[in-house]
Amino acid sequence: DPGFVNKSVNTVSPLSSASNPRTGLSVVWDQSSQKILAGGDARHIRVWDAAAELKAMDIPTGAGPSAVSCMSLGHHGSQVVAVGFTDGSVRTYDTRLSPSDAKVKTWREHSQRVVNVTMKYNQIICGSESGEVRVIDTKTSSAPLAVSTGHNLTTLAVHPNSDIFACGTTSRHSNGSTVSNLMVYNTNGVLLNTIKPQDWLMTHRLSPVTCMTFHKHNVLLGVGCIDLNVSVYSMSDFTMTTKR
Repeated sequence: DPGFVNKSVNTVSPLSSASNPRTGLSVVWDQSSQKILAGGDARHIRVWDAAAELKAMDIPTGAGPSAVSCMSLGHHGSQVVAVGFTDGSVRTYDTRLSPSDAKVKTWREHSQRVVNVTMKYNQIICGSESGEVRVIDTKTSSAPLAVSTGHNLTTLAVHPNSDIFACGTTSRHSNGSTVSNLMVYNTNGVLLNTIKPQDWLMTHRLSPVTCMTFHKHNVLLGVGCIDLNVSVYSMSDFTMTTKR
């Protein structure tokens, strides 16, 4: 139906109509409330009621010209969303409140774009392009743990039921080539393993990592790279710290 298509495009387009179209669109799905939350270059987070097929509300970000770069919902049934921004800030919003009162808290732990943010119990784990990862305690509003990977961060994944997270990083070699690493930490900041391109266990050069996700129950990490390869790493890969 052309009328339906045109209506959908006109409704969604304000989320990507700001001056910086390169930020893209971040979307999360709230299973318990059957709502979709979407954010991007616009200065609001749009909440859609999927069951009613209607817009529920627009939440002002309060972040000025900074765009939404990533979002994460809390535990099952929670209607609090954590949002990372291009200015390095992380904000939480309660979708049960009115749009003007929805913003709960702001943290300014990073100086560069937030690559990924994950809400997990009483923690928010977030990482920025500078290569720094912060673990924020939402009860005390402090960030007692800061991990610096020493490289540019391209992607970050947090295991939903285990105290580990993985960082995909890139750095520039002295000869001008780009070197990619996959670094795995626990939430105490201890580096468990770094999988490097020159590791003898690798069958091919590790291309820049573009996306990662952990298995919900098992300690398995799926990694997608720019060269179209997809790899899966297991617990033995994460805990190996020396070559055998």
